[in-house]
Amino acid sequence: MLRRILQDEVAELYSLTGRTVLKNSSKKPFIGTDVSRLIFSACQKVFKDLATEVKVKEAVRDWLQQAKVRKMRRMQRQEKIVEGDDTSEFLE
Repeated sequence: MLRRILQDEVAELYSLTGRTVLKNSSKKPFIGTDVSRLIFSACQKVFKDLATEVKVKEAVRDWLQQAKVRKMRRMQRQEKIVEGDDTSEFLE
């Protein structure tokens, strides 16, 4: 659900609570945003009792933490395609 709403470039700017491990890195808190309220509401509607606040927060936290990795992998795939190293055309 989050990947349809937030691009990784935007997700990189947020952490769940706004706190970061690195001192020179400041991130905005995702909790409290309109998007976070919509995500929580949608999860409760779709998954009912399974979508506890704790579980949704854990999933969002993990997804936000991986934004930089997803972006880097996507860029590496694009570079391979540009360089002509893409072998996916042979798999079809």
